[in-house]
Amino acid sequence: IDYVGPASGFARWYQSPGAVLTPGEKYAASFWIRADDNASGVVEFYGFTTSPSWLQIGWQDSDDAWVQIIVPELTAVSTNLGLYPSMSGQGYVYFDDFFIGELP
Repeated sequence: IDYVGPASGFARWYQSPGAVLTPGEKYAASFWIRADDNASGVVEFYGFTTSPSWLQIGWQDSDDAWVQIIVPELTAVSTNLGLYPSMSGQGYVYFDDFFIGELP
């Protein structure tokens, strides 16, 4: 995600593979992120909470270095999975290797 407008800018992208979760089952999630300048934001995971309907994982400027974010356990409350990487501020944010897998 790239936003180079005023410092108060906002950009996001939503991806949903559909009905891939089993309610009540536990999952682990991870992704890589790289942010520069004053970029910050969240990744919202849909399908794991009911109120609010998303779980937010936040970050701030990672000094242009790749950082792996790991969520060791999530419990599905829906069959539908949604990912919503979002950024605010000014600069560049890169996402890579989103992974969500069911735990044994």
